[in-house]
Amino acid sequence: AAKGEFIAFLDSDDAWASNKLDWQLAAMRKCDAVISGSACKQIEESQLEHFRAEPLHQYQVTRYLPLKALFYNAYSTPSVMLKRSVALQNPFNEHGRYSEDVDCWRRILLQHKGIIINGPNAYMFKHAFLSDQGSLSSYTIKMSAAQLASLGRLLKNASISPKFKVLIPFAMVWAALKAVRREVIVWRHRRGTR
Repeated sequence: AAKGEFIAFLDSDDAWASNKLDWQLAAMRKCDAVISGSACKQIEESQLEHFRAEPLHQYQVTRYLPLKALFYNAYSTPSVMLKRSVALQNPFNEHGRYSEDVDCWRRILLQHKGIIINGPNAYMFKHAFLSDQGSLSSYTIKMSAAQLASLGRLLKNASISPKFKVLIPFAMVWAALKAVRREVIVWRHRRGTR
């Protein structure tokens, strides 16, 4: 439904730095990137005013290498900005309920130029996956399964270069290892909070 040239994402339980949109748009135009983002800083909601007190003066950026997109997601969704035209060509998987954002970013980064914003430009009020609040990201096994399925679908995607398709089985093994690690972290966290 968005009509602008760019789209940015913000959930109700996240927040942006005070001048995020201005500086991120400027960085994307300077680098001729179609997608950008960063990691989010986890804070308490009561700390937001403090973190927004000092506006950001500019962004340092690095190129998001397409190969890296197969093995690692450097973007937290509230930090992402992308061109609307590219989003329309690479929409979220509407049949997926978990990790559909990571799937979308990966497909875009394997075909187009993306940048990583160095330093947080958005804030999360809960942990990315250790939340017990019933958020989608707290269902880590379902999230991991969706990420593996997403990688598998890349093998059938005609828009993805064969040079990347050769590496997808390795990316799937890496994703499975990360999923096991994540489950150990979750198990330890839940065990420690009882």
